[in-house]
Amino acid sequence: MKKKSNFRGNTAHSGAALLLVLGMIVLLSFLTLGILQNAKREILWQSEGRARPELRIVAQSALESTIAVLTNFMRIDSAIYAPQQGWKTPLELCGWARSADGNAWQFDESTTVSVKFTDESGKYSLGGMNNATLSNLFESLGLSQSDTSTAADRLLDWIDADDLTRANGAETAEYERDGRNVLPPNCALRDFDEMRDILGFEELFFDRAGNPNEVMKKIREAVSLLAPSGTPNINGANAAVLSALCYDTDADPDTILDYLNRGNLFRNSRDLSRCGASALAGKVSYSTRSLRVTVTAKRGEASLVLDTLLEIGRNGSALRILSQSEDDPL
Repeated sequence: MKKKSNFRGNTAHSGAALLLVLGMIVLLSFLTLGILQNAKREILWQSEGRARPELRIVAQSALESTIAVLTNFMRIDSAIYAPQQGWKTPLELCGWARSADGNAWQFDESTTVSVKFTDESGKYSLGGMNNATLSNLFESLGLSQSDTSTAADRLLDWIDADDLTRANGAETAEYERDGRNVLPPNCALRDFDEMRDILGFEELFFDRAGNPNEVMKKIREAVSLLAPSGTPNINGANAAVLSALCYDTDADPDTILDYLNRGNLFRNSRDLSRCGASALAGKVSYSTRSLRVTVTAKRGEASLVLDTLLEIGRNGSALRILSQSEDDPL
């Protein structure tokens, strides 16, 4: 009688062993990759820690140069209008050379610096807005007419100092009836994320995951929680602000933007007529009152961001630092 062969059995055992070995190799590869990534992060962290004091000095130096340039323009024009006034590249005016990629300025062989400006007074100041201006802004950003007045009243009820409910608004009683744990604080917004707690805003301005939708993103670009009360600086206004300003007027926001992008400035109400925007007289201002200067210093993988808010007095009388903070991207 012929003896049965164990070839199939041996092959099956060999295949299982091979799969086990391959599985172990894959597992070890993942573990090794994780160890290498952690080691890289540790090296970057240590490198960043050593570089930060030097980068802080570089960023402060660039900020001081920028402030010196702004001060000179204030002395000449008695006001700060917008970068097209001539201070768009302050480090170049101070003799700094451009970096190899042309996107920053060279401090030394291994360190580059960039400067970005945000005119907070080119936005609407939330503290200075009423139902009409808020409704115009919301409608120009795409909200339906039925939602604009309600959204405006509920936002104003959230931040005003009293407990009186506006026609379409909501105060403590309405929030309690809705079973809300968070009630109107009746004070200024601390940040835009707080708007999630306003009755009805989670559907209007946030998606199902709680992230800001496109309308909310545009609101953040058009409204400042830091700007002093007053009309927006037309020279620093973006498309969203100009669209709201021009709403229900014969002025065209695209024409105004084109006028500004060609290096022109509005210095007074007479200049508005140059692009058919005379209807905005009284709705806008012409100089910067609150300017954010963001300086980023980089050396290899290390970087430091210095964010400074400057206040500019009337008629360019003074320039002072309102606040300053550092941000560590790593």
